[in-house]
Amino acid sequence: RRAVAGWAREHPGLRAQLVVDERPGTPVVDFDLLVEDPQGGTVALTAQPEDGVPWLIDHSTHWAAGQLVSVDDVHLSVAQALTMIKSLSRRDTTPHDEIVDQCLILNEVGKETEPVATEDLQAAADEFRRGRGLYDRATTLAWLAEMGMTPEQFETYIGGIARRRAFRRRKEAEL
Repeated sequence: RRAVAGWAREHPGLRAQLVVDERPGTPVVDFDLLVEDPQGGTVALTAQPEDGVPWLIDHSTHWAAGQLVSVDDVHLSVAQALTMIKSLSRRDTTPHDEIVDQCLILNEVGKETEPVATEDLQAAADEFRRGRGLYDRATTLAWLAEMGMTPEQFETYIGGIARRRAFRRRKEAEL
């Protein structure tokens, strides 16, 4: 606490705050340092004592345990990010940049309430299937099973792709 207080005095513009979590019934204490980003938002830095239990096991029930990244209002799980990279990969960008780009787009299209036009859904599905060699129902269903995706989840996923494509077209037209 003294170290953080001294550091916070040296960096007053960051409005650093130490959050201490004493786990009930244990001597274990977790520390989070919250630092205000001058351009907006807050960054959290976490320090834990080494007790030999991996974080993912120790915190498996924590809301953020399966989260890879949060960008604005979009919280992306590890599984979603892997699917995103696999399905949207462009060779001219890093996976990190691509994930952040997609989160920013998801944040924008997440505000949309109008249904996606049937022809846009069909075009997105057709392009998606062609890009993966899914030329018939059996192959598509086998791919869904391999990905652990139900047909309903696939439909939602394709709807997201169609919304992102429409968003990109609108932005390209504006620019």
